[in-house]
Amino acid sequence: MKKIVSVLGATGSVGKSTCSLIYKHLDLFEVFLLTADKNYLYLFECIQKIKPKYVFMMDKFANLELKKLVNTLPNDFSVVVLDEKDLVIEMLKTHNHNVVLSITGIAALEYLIAGIESGSCMMVANKESLICGGDFVLSLVEKFKAKIIPVDSEHNSIYQIIHNNTNTNIEKDIEKITITCSGGPFLNYELNELKIVTKEMAIKHPKWSMGNKISVDSATIVNKALELIEASVLFGLNEKFIEVVVHPQSIIHGGVMFKDGSFFAVMFESDMSIPISYALFYPERKMSDNRFFSLLNVKEMNFYKLNEVQNKPIQMVRNILNDKYKNILTCVFNACNEIAVDLFLNDRLTFLQIYDVLDYGLECFSSKYLDKYYKIECFENIMEIDEVARNIVTKYCEGL
Repeated sequence: MKKIVSVLGATGSVGKSTCSLIYKHLDLFEVFLLTADKNYLYLFECIQKIKPKYVFMMDKFANLELKKLVNTLPNDFSVVVLDEKDLVIEMLKTHNHNVVLSITGIAALEYLIAGIESGSCMMVANKESLICGGDFVLSLVEKFKAKIIPVDSEHNSIYQIIHNNTNTNIEKDIEKITITCSGGPFLNYELNELKIVTKEMAIKHPKWSMGNKISVDSATIVNKALELIEASVLFGLNEKFIEVVVHPQSIIHGGVMFKDGSFFAVMFESDMSIPISYALFYPERKMSDNRFFSLLNVKEMNFYKLNEVQNKPIQMVRNILNDKYKNILTCVFNACNEIAVDLFLNDRLTFLQIYDVLDYGLECFSSKYLDKYYKIECFENIMEIDEVARNIVTKYCEGL
């Protein structure tokens, strides 16, 4: 029986890798739904290759253009172009299957919740939905007996180690987990050098090919701070049991130290198709088209502590995770960062001002709004907190 799969965010880097893997294994997969934002030409290519039942573009113009192209297909293509996002949400809520979630930002949260409510296996490449959803999302996973498999290379590695060690009890058996960090493009920069970096410099990651937003997050190390939150949510660990280590070669992606002193690590080339493959084929493993990893090809592996600037967002998040309002403040932190990065990419903030925006947003929300937004009981609560935080820092940035 074929595994039924949907890919949400099919034209991003993770989405493209996922569709490519599916195309190579059409004997094993049946594609239910593909979604994307604006790149209707690439999605049309996917339609011809992997023949989904349904497709949807978030951008209205792109959706209309896609409809025109679909109408030119031969009669043996039965793909339907959906008209509204609400139809996508409804399909996710009513069809229990396997969903690759690679939509960028908090926009993915609504899709994650909808998929969970059908009891689906959610293969999550979007960290913001877990960061902002937090305990609320986990309660839904338990309620609807859904499953989450992380696709981020670090969390996927840790997930593999825990699930490959039969009967692992996270609380009793694990001493700590380690997520590694390449250090980004500014690994060895001094503070004075960071004052003059540009967006063009920030989006050139030394190891990974990624979108602009996540590339900037990697440059500021905020990406690793977000991954610290994600790891705490996924594995139910206090931040003191989660170690962040700079590893420029990006060979080891994550590790687990067990109580008996043994340390398990997952190593592979910097290629997202490997964790995607693990999630798609889970619980099986299939032959990869990738070049197989060999220790003989490793010239060196170095590991360092974060420097003072790199550690700033990490320490912000550690403080948040020890706060009784952590589920609120993680959402605030994410919203402030999304605004700051967008302004930086539009030349309205300097690189170091991103940190100032995070500091101000957290302080302002904590002092003025926690008495009103102090708990999360539904999706709407999360979006309200997100909106307030975005408004706070947007107004602040207008004065910079």
